[in-house]
Amino acid sequence: MVVLGASLFLSLMGAEGPASDPAYVHRLEDFALIEHLNGELLASRSATLTLEHWCGVQGLSAQPRLVARRTPEVKEASTETRARLQVGPEVKLGVRHVELMCGDKVLSVADNWYVRERLTAAMNQALDETDTPFGRVVAPLAPERKTLGVTWLWRPLAESFAVSPSLEAEHPRPPFLFVHHALLAPPNGPPIAEVEERYTAAILDFPRTR
Repeated sequence: MVVLGASLFLSLMGAEGPASDPAYVHRLEDFALIEHLNGELLASRSATLTLEHWCGVQGLSAQPRLVARRTPEVKEASTETRARLQVGPEVKLGVRHVELMCGDKVLSVADNWYVRERLTAAMNQALDETDTPFGRVVAPLAPERKTLGVTWLWRPLAESFAVSPSLEAEHPRPPFLFVHHALLAPPNGPPIAEVEERYTAAILDFPRTR
């Protein structure tokens, strides 16, 4: 999809009509960028490292290092989440609701449910007391990321944009662009966490060259 998006972008950059309009080109850029980041996240073992890389490459902050700003809002784990984590209702899960920030920009808002007994005491303390992102805290466990689903909240262009360019002006960019739902588990071990990550429009908040 990323390759397709890039090829369409390059071909339409030189097209006549709506595709030569700066606003339409801007939407094409948004399309390619969102597809690229989504692909990077799907291929990555760590959303934290992927977002930090994105922040640095796109120049979103002079110091591209993510911090997890905790908020008092928490959402209790559902029965389905507990089943995927392979724990019963008697197990007390760790819960984190955080805004993952790079500099002054919130790049994603995440809910995280994790099995405390499958982490070390030091990891649990870091998750309880610091703003360190979950991915960095549990990195020593080398967890693998299994994507359970991707939900698109916004598309810059209509599905038929390649044959019928349209700005879709009635659909301005919303605060959240897409959602990832994933399970984290170390190799050959039970899951340690389930996450729901909502990626914000701030991922596109950098100066454009045109």
